[in-house]
Amino acid sequence: MTHLTPNTGLSLRARLSAPLMALLLLGCPQSADSTPDGTATGASTGSGVDTSTSTSAGTSAGTSAGTSTSADTSSGQGSETGAEGTETGGTETGSSGTESETEGEEPVDPASSPFGIFGPYEFFLDGMPPGITRETVNERLLELGVSWVQEMPFNLQDLPSELYAYSRVGREGGYNGPGGDLNAYAAALSTYIAQNKDRATIFEVDTEPSGFAPPMGWLGFEAEYVELLKVSHETIKGECPECTVVLGGFSGIGPTPVTGQHIDFLRDILDLGAAAYFDGFSYKQHHFAAHDYVELKTKFEVYEGILAEYGVDLREIPVFVETAAYSGAPYYPPAHPLSFIDLPEQSEEEQAAALVKIFAYAIAAGVDRVYWNLVYERHNFGGLETNPFNYYGLFDNPLNDGDSAPKVAFFTMQRLIERLDGSDWSTIETLEDNAGVVLLKLSKNGRPIWIAWDDSPGMNDVVIPDVDGTVQMTVMVPTVDPPDSASFTVEMLEPEGGQLTVSLGESPVIIEG
Repeated sequence: MTHLTPNTGLSLRARLSAPLMALLLLGCPQSADSTPDGTATGASTGSGVDTSTSTSAGTSAGTSAGTSTSADTSSGQGSETGAEGTETGGTETGSSGTESETEGEEPVDPASSPFGIFGPYEFFLDGMPPGITRETVNERLLELGVSWVQEMPFNLQDLPSELYAYSRVGREGGYNGPGGDLNAYAAALSTYIAQNKDRATIFEVDTEPSGFAPPMGWLGFEAEYVELLKVSHETIKGECPECTVVLGGFSGIGPTPVTGQHIDFLRDILDLGAAAYFDGFSYKQHHFAAHDYVELKTKFEVYEGILAEYGVDLREIPVFVETAAYSGAPYYPPAHPLSFIDLPEQSEEEQAAALVKIFAYAIAAGVDRVYWNLVYERHNFGGLETNPFNYYGLFDNPLNDGDSAPKVAFFTMQRLIERLDGSDWSTIETLEDNAGVVLLKLSKNGRPIWIAWDDSPGMNDVVIPDVDGTVQMTVMVPTVDPPDSASFTVEMLEPEGGQLTVSLGESPVIIEG
């Protein structure tokens, strides 16, 4: 796993330069292109502390959890004040005790965060939801606490200045190929990178190149794609040697191993020398049922094996994933080419649980950053009301049901970022991954953190060794309806003989030493 740090001196506002506009005029589509897994390639315009006093050595968690006698009241927003106490600078105080971070700890570098959001403005392509503007979206991003956003070049200027950006070039940046003017593309790209490298330092060259034939992809035009990759790499590195050039995000449809045209495409471009023109890699997994997070590891290992044949060590370059899980009951009608995908109905709670598992499992597998797909749901995406992309997102889209409320997953992601951002991700290890039981361990400020869940039927005990002193366990799916940032079950637990026994269910828990 490789961790990236963007350029220092983040600009207050990235500007759309004249060269970028020229870049767009080279052939940027005016509407979103549909990609194989349904993504769009175009664009439009009370803090406090847990009041629990439990000191048991074993406790229950999971979907049916709630045995704690108190709900956590910390909000995740460092400057907010609530009825039970005040959180300032990472220290929570309340009526029942104090939680302080390690004295003399290193400051958190937001650039190292593995938590990202993909396409926060994409839902505007489907119409303007009443009462929601780009400023509204930006407020949601900052409330969430996310550090990274993946966006198109023509949307960078609208992002909050506090956030780091991963963007795209090539087709999404305006190149109309194959057969386009690569010299004009390179000239415009050079000026754009020079003027915007303080904001965006990671650039993906055409997402899902193996998905379709031109103009929506490069299938059947592998040599032309390698030429675009080469020109993009040389141009970006010429203006920003420390910037990362990412091999276009490979498609991920449904819970199946990577096979077929995507693997063939990857091998073909590697045979043509593509390995010399990227130093980052990206893949996707969409149409996620709650238990499909295991496919993130499957795909990583498949790509790792192939790239190794060409001298590329996937664990020595940054790896990114774009993904999401849905809530509700999406489906593709029988005549749809994706109707073979099984999309079981899922609750908001199941979506929230899946979010934690996706981030944790992907990072443990070797992924450096996960970009969760969407802040707000799409509306009638691809002309289909039941498209899964209409069921993604952390907020309801009022064009779908008249509601713009946050989903359970919003509060879960907010809490996940609050508890885990600033961790030493190089320490993450898998202690158990067997028959649905997953136990991961990492450290933050020199203190251990465990993440655990159990997808097998019923509740099962997991024994955590080498636990020293009182720990705090948070059930990561809120237990109050409607949820809010203070509706998490939190317990203080004591190990026995250096071991902690926890009864797990499908709702993940975070245990902090």
